[in-house]
Amino acid sequence: MTESATRADTWLSEDPLTPQAMAEDIERFEDLSTAVNSLRSVLATQNLQGLVDVLAPDVVLVSDGGGLQQTALLPVVGADNVIRYIADRVGREGNTFSCEPTTVGGNPGLVLRVEGVIDGVLAVRANNARVTGLYYVRNPKVSPRGDSTRSHPDAVPP
Repeated sequence: MTESATRADTWLSEDPLTPQAMAEDIERFEDLSTAVNSLRSVLATQNLQGLVDVLAPDVVLVSDGGGLQQTALLPVVGADNVIRYIADRVGREGNTFSCEPTTVGGNPGLVLRVEGVIDGVLAVRANNARVTGLYYVRNPKVSPRGDSTRSHPDAVPP
């Protein structure tokens, strides 16, 4: 038996794929998809007040600009603070803002564009269809078409 086959056998025996585990994974994915779709709708219409319904009260936003883009230096904690942070980016007058679905690490996420140019990729954590965590990568060298993310089949071209 090859080494990779042995590793696979070990992994399968340690983490059996039971119907209950599969159902829990599906439920988690559907919950996350619902939260991402709600967030996308709110951001696309720039209805920042609608974020109150989408974000959990204790939501945390972590951002990373790779040293090339301005981001929050510390995690942004709490729905009010996250809404202010997003409003500062999205709500600027005269900016054309859009978002499209993508896949980030195998989960639903969003590509954010300002003036048609990719501003960043947003990965989302959710619980009970409410956003509990946002991970905003603004590094221009990280492409939503690259290895870590790929365009969602329902993505609308810019």
